[in-house]
Amino acid sequence: MNDIPVPVPVSTPVYKKFEENNPEISLCIYEWHNQNECLEFRYVTERRGNEYKQVNLLVITEDDRSHYCIIKDLHKLVYNHSKHKGRKYLCRYCLHVYSSEIRYNEHLPKCKGLNNAPQRLQMPVKNKSIKAFYNYKCMQPNPYRIFWDLEMLT
Repeated sequence: MNDIPVPVPVSTPVYKKFEENNPEISLCIYEWHNQNECLEFRYVTERRGNEYKQVNLLVITEDDRSHYCIIKDLHKLVYNHSKHKGRKYLCRYCLHVYSSEIRYNEHLPKCKGLNNAPQRLQMPVKNKSIKAFYNYKCMQPNPYRIFWDLEMLT
């Protein structure tokens, strides 16, 4: 850490200082919570692109002790979290999971991550959750109409 005093528990400014001292590294740190079995961000880098060496760390905390583990393959970490047993592709910046590499690669250039534009889920309001089509004037007219006299067949 190049003679940087490291406070315990480690805070975000220490991670940023580490990245400043190591300009070739892109650092993301995740934390695992046992009670709700989910992966959460502790620190997400602002550095994007393949020119950086991507380092993903997992922090396991118990009481006042913490342990850092390197994550070699982030995709394998989420393998058992759904019924889909094929390869999963996890975005390291927003934790969105894709089952297709094509969709994952389409997502990466557009991903803003959690630092710039956090995602938000908005549930519908009760009694206003039914959608209906009312804008009939915007419909395109049918180019053809067919009329059939069914009495002719009998």
